[in-house]
Amino acid sequence: MSQKEIINWDLAIERAGGKEELAKELLDILIKTLPQHQDELKIAFENNDMDALHAAAHKLHSATCYCGTPRLKNAAKDLEDTSKLNDDRKIKESYHKLLEEITAVLQAYQNLSS
Repeated sequence: MSQKEIINWDLAIERAGGKEELAKELLDILIKTLPQHQDELKIAFENNDMDALHAAAHKLHSATCYCGTPRLKNAAKDLEDTSKLNDDRKIKESYHKLLEEITAVLQAYQNLSS
């Protein structure tokens, strides 16, 4: 899997209105807040609190909209939608997929920075 699939810099710049510095700032903010998002998701999932899980996924989905992280954005949206269903298997799959995408973005960002 390529870094571009995980962090799409062209998309990030496009979403930031063509402003490369703004795109970098938005991505940096997302990266700094991902551990907090991950913790919120984990607590909600472990407590089987679907309202909190939905809220945490929605918050992360919103945070990804302008960062050029389409797979992470889609995974957050998927969990946001899935958390409203009464299907434990789908919720668990969506949750784990989102955690995988968070890890992938953090690793891709680290690779870009080094």
